[in-house]
Amino acid sequence: MFIVKIQDVQIGEMSDPKNPNQKILTLDYLNRQYVLVQVFPLSGLNTAQTLWRHLTDDRSQVCLIIKGNERYSVWVENVHKPLENEPPDPRLEFIFRAQMCLIDGLWAEVGELLGQNQAAAFGKEILAFIPTISSFTDLLNVITLAMQLEQSIDTYAISGLQLSELYQEIQRLGGKYLGKNYTKELLADFQAQLSPRLKQSFQTWLLKQS
Repeated sequence: MFIVKIQDVQIGEMSDPKNPNQKILTLDYLNRQYVLVQVFPLSGLNTAQTLWRHLTDDRSQVCLIIKGNERYSVWVENVHKPLENEPPDPRLEFIFRAQMCLIDGLWAEVGELLGQNQAAAFGKEILAFIPTISSFTDLLNVITLAMQLEQSIDTYAISGLQLSELYQEIQRLGGKYLGKNYTKELLADFQAQLSPRLKQSFQTWLLKQS
């Protein structure tokens, strides 16, 4: 496990590929560039290590834990390479909207059955897998927009691969907090409650994932 001191790395910033008007933090270490995933207080080392293990073992990503004066932070290697002459697929926005609605349903169910502490833990874990959203407030705002088809959320669009990974994470976290069988039933119910346009797009997308 890599725990590196803050003075041994170089911190910078770059334009967010999904939103050029925003900047994201970068880290250079041993000729590799990393982007920030999540920040933890000094008392949260165990949680940071758990996230590091999940990203490295389950997602096969190269990660670092950085120790600063007041916090730990987890960074993942930036391997994003823009695809030339490949315009974004507007249909992915509907998949993203549908997934936000599913997250909202599971999040509420965790809170109702297990309490707000577990709901906060669920939200924290799912937030780590949405690279374009950095806070609970933003996540709640995007979920609200996702349910309103007339409101644009283009700046939150993510790639097809990231959407596939996010859906796997939704299923995994649902199973972790609520049990796999119950989560499977809930997701089916939540899909049935989606608006017709979202439901059709999402179910067609699911068929292509199988």
